Amino acid sequence: MKNIFLYALLFCSVFCFSQNYTERYNEGLERYEYFNNGVMIGYKTYQSYNQTWKYTDLTAQPNPYTNKSLDYGKTINTQDVDLQGRTATLKQQKYNTNKEKIQNYMDHIYDGLQDKLPRETLNTMKSRLYNEVCLKLPRLDFSIDSNTNYACQMILDGAYKIRNEEIDKLASLINDPKETIAIDYIVEYSFINNDWKTVNYDTTGGEVTFEDNHILFKRGSAWKDRKLTLKYFNTKEKMYIYDSEFGEVHTDETVISGSNISKIIFYDKDKSNKYCYFLKH
Repeated sequence: MKNIFLYALLFCSVFCFSQNYTERYNEGLERYEYFNNGVMIGYKTYQSYNQTWKYTDLTAQPNPYTNKSLDYGKTINTQDVDLQGRTATLKQQKYNTNKEKIQNYMDHIYDGLQDKLPRETLNTMKSRLYNEVCLKLPRLDFSIDSNTNYACQMILDGAYKIRNEEIDKLASLINDPKETIAIDYIVEYSFINNDWKTVNYDTTGGEVTFEDNHILFKRGSAWKDRKLTLKYFNTKEKMYIYDSEFGEVHTDETVISGSNISKIIFYDKDKSNKYCYFLKH
């Protein structure tokens, strides 16, 4: 009876704790997988470089299929709020400084042209520079010096372009054909001892006119011609300044309208002599 009970207990233990191992080939992963009662306990893969099989035992390491909540502790804020505040303040200060630099740069450009363009032309240029250049600058972070320098260069290039275009407009107005104007008298000067000295006074008369970038003038019976290139407008003397192959030519500001021109000055190339033509009205 005792032996029968022992055999029954042994049979029950074997039945309850028996293991069922199976092998399956996984084509997707190209490996053999091994299961115990439906749970994968390992797999083997072929190592082509040394022509051997490598077995990986999943029972000897944490089960990758087990979802376990991990406790990472309390969240720690690694941001330095004070440092961020100081950085933002410095960035804003740099931005303000560079914006002021750009404005000063524009003022410097205007100041350089104050004495070289008529007031109306200068105002037109300011308006064009703002609308055609400043408003079309890309959105830049002016707290960065390189962006500020780029903006200044764009403004400078735009200013020169607009200036040249406005001078060309003036030149086209000045060079429109105008009626011939009689010369009243001519005064000749020579630059002696750092001063202009009168050397001749001529009342023989003559005529002067403008046509197609040229000034034509007759002193006595002979006509002379100078091709003109407008340089700038002298706001103090209220005169337009031109270049020519023979020397500078200055005309008063009424030359645009073609009427009431009172004076034209011709200079030698080296500016050692000048000839002031006073015109009749």
